[in-house]
Amino acid sequence: MGASGKAYNKICPGNLEAGFLNEFNRGRKRYLTVVVSENDKQIRQLEREISKIKGDLGYKRAELTRYQYANKDEKTAQIANELSYQVSSMERTISAKQSRINQLNNKNREIRLEIIQSER
Repeated sequence: MGASGKAYNKICPGNLEAGFLNEFNRGRKRYLTVVVSENDKQIRQLEREISKIKGDLGYKRAELTRYQYANKDEKTAQIANELSYQVSSMERTISAKQSRINQLNNKNREIRLEIIQSER
């Protein structure tokens, strides 16, 4: 039951509860360890994605700066506006991915605390 991620609802008869809880907690710890591992994989993937976007973002910012200081004709202004939009979009994407990383890290902290508490 614990290995499936389900919660214990305290429905076990008192004379069986101690034995059940030992095995439930072992299974729960195994389940939580897998969840932490999967979260860590997601974090690493998001970090790789952020790193790639940051590289692309640096290039787009440099290109935007070049167009902002170029002669201001209509075509140059359109390109600068498009680049500005792309830079903003990339910054929002990075922010969203960083927010997800923070959520996963917070969840992992909660899970690790639960694992420690279950060992007491």
